[in-house]
Amino acid sequence: MKYQRSESMTWRGFTPDPGDGSHEQERLLDPDTKRMARARMPSRLRMWCKPVQLSVVAVFLLLTLISLGTTYYYWQYSYAISGCSNSVAALPPERINHGNATHVWRICVVIVIGDDVGVPSFNRLPFWKLRRIFQRVLSVAQVPGEVGLVEPDLRNVLVRTDYTSLVCKLARDALGPAVKCESFLDLLDSEQRVNCKTLVVGHSTKYVEQACPAWTREIYYKEREVVYIDTPDSTQEPITLPEWRPTIVTAFSSNHFKYGLLLLRSIGKQASSFRVKQSYNVSVVAWTMDEFSPKQKKYLSCVIKELEGLGVKAEARKFPFEKYPVWMRLNKDLIAIHDGGKGEYAWKALMADIVLQERGFILWLDAGCRILTPVSLVESLDWVKQKGFGGHKSEGIVEQWTHIGQLKYFQADYRYIKRQRNCDASRMGFTLDSYTKLFRPWYECSITRQCIAPEGSDRYNHRQDQAALSVLSYTTGLYCMGLSDDVIRHTDNYGFDFYGGVDPTTCYKDPVDV
Repeated sequence: MKYQRSESMTWRGFTPDPGDGSHEQERLLDPDTKRMARARMPSRLRMWCKPVQLSVVAVFLLLTLISLGTTYYYWQYSYAISGCSNSVAALPPERINHGNATHVWRICVVIVIGDDVGVPSFNRLPFWKLRRIFQRVLSVAQVPGEVGLVEPDLRNVLVRTDYTSLVCKLARDALGPAVKCESFLDLLDSEQRVNCKTLVVGHSTKYVEQACPAWTREIYYKEREVVYIDTPDSTQEPITLPEWRPTIVTAFSSNHFKYGLLLLRSIGKQASSFRVKQSYNVSVVAWTMDEFSPKQKKYLSCVIKELEGLGVKAEARKFPFEKYPVWMRLNKDLIAIHDGGKGEYAWKALMADIVLQERGFILWLDAGCRILTPVSLVESLDWVKQKGFGGHKSEGIVEQWTHIGQLKYFQADYRYIKRQRNCDASRMGFTLDSYTKLFRPWYECSITRQCIAPEGSDRYNHRQDQAALSVLSYTTGLYCMGLSDDVIRHTDNYGFDFYGGVDPTTCYKDPVDV
């Protein structure tokens, strides 16, 4: 059926198709249709082109502003650093403001990290170095207390830094929540004067200089305290021992008592074998983490005597949580709340450090671990002795189980490290050979809350001690490997019917009733 072509249809650029193909050719050749199509095109495109064009312009302007802002900050930062001297001689012993001071700070602290606003520095200051600066602040802040005690007065302390996002958190953790912390990078052109009684500032030739005129020119003070950051710290170096004594270290609380005893019994069985005795005279240190019941104390004492009878020297020690900050302590009221109340697992490095300093050679095993054969113990100890560190891989990757705050603390290359496998912190070995390179940084992280458990981290996105060990393993090149697969973990998830690697005991009847 053919339709008659109407003027209205021609004007609209549409004619019903007769079905023989002639319509399409006619429509395309019709001058009126072409003219109207060209006229209609802008009105159609305008509906979506205008918002797109505006969006492109807005994005371009935003990127331009960001670029200009970054360039400005980079120029400010470079200008400030270029005026730094590697000597604090340019910083006078005092700088008195003879004008009227509206407020005088008791202590002012200047900290330069050298790695902010996207301007990384090859000689940036490691965050763990701040501990020495904060210790000097505490020393300066000490005032006479009751009965001859000395207490720090930290109610009037100002910290200025170029890296507020992490330095301010570290400062408040170390010096208290009343500390005022602000950035001086935005105040380079400011005429605002800061008046202090004492200025605490670092000095370094190895790292970025702290006593830059740009950072201190508007700070007035009556006295100056200089912290020499490059001075060797004896705590970072391993102790010298006449001989190493291989020691298996573990820890358990009353709710893991059953598994802790099974681990000790497996150590007694494997370490007393001729194969192990011939190679290593292994001893054991078991840390107790809370108060045990009289029955638990009786059973633990009995198992330790059984180990002694097998020729494996063993001892139980109670860990002094009361000597450490509250956040490191166990809190049973919080344990049921998303795995909380476990002291951020910071105590593990503390316990390991004490024994490592005494013995020089340790193998840490969580209470849920088990040694199945003598060969697995010998192979694991051989690796640790040779390499200085031994470990095992764990599930997941760094990106999944490491909070960005910890990566910032370590100043790690996130692009390289994020896809690496996690380390397992339930079974690991150290000798003093790896102390300075690996163990001490792990220990320093464990006693620093913003490293071991940064703000915003939890068990859904972070694995405290394990995360720190993973990052350090890759940044130092001491990889988590070498421990035998027959040194197993997580037997506390198997149930009480798993007794692999243990012999019967005369101390109690399995499963132990406590």
